[in-house]
Amino acid sequence: MLATPRLQLRPHLPTDLEESYRLWSDPQTVRYIGGTPLTREEVWSRLLRNLGHWQVYSYGYFVVLHQDKFLGEVGIAEFKREGLELQPEAGWVLLPEAQGQGFAREAVQGMLDWFARPTSCIIHPDHQVSLKMAAQLGYVAQGVQSYKGRPTVVHHRP
Repeated sequence: MLATPRLQLRPHLPTDLEESYRLWSDPQTVRYIGGTPLTREEVWSRLLRNLGHWQVYSYGYFVVLHQDKFLGEVGIAEFKREGLELQPEAGWVLLPEAQGQGFAREAVQGMLDWFARPTSCIIHPDHQVSLKMAAQLGYVAQGVQSYKGRPTVVHHRP
């Protein structure tokens, strides 16, 4: 469990399925992350993958909570993405109603302070909000590459 001034971050629990499904089935949420809303089954597999990261690496994805309300997910993972050279990969995604309030930056900064190792992240080149946040967090763009036939900007943070 991690805490920031406004947020609590904790690893996923199986009981997070419905909130995670609400997040990942929202077309606005996935607009720049694959583009296709996920099914409940796909979200369950994602949740199990998140739990597995903690077992294998002792780090992984966190549920972001504000006053015990689910806002989204942030984390560090080893996705072993084909064709991309990445450090452990940071990621973040919040429900649309939680965006624009500084929650993502606060959660990711708290997580990066805790992790204290170099990380990478990949961001769709049209996702201006995430590109700006990555730069504010110290990520340096390495250029646009192709991942699964789609453009993505690879960033590294020392």
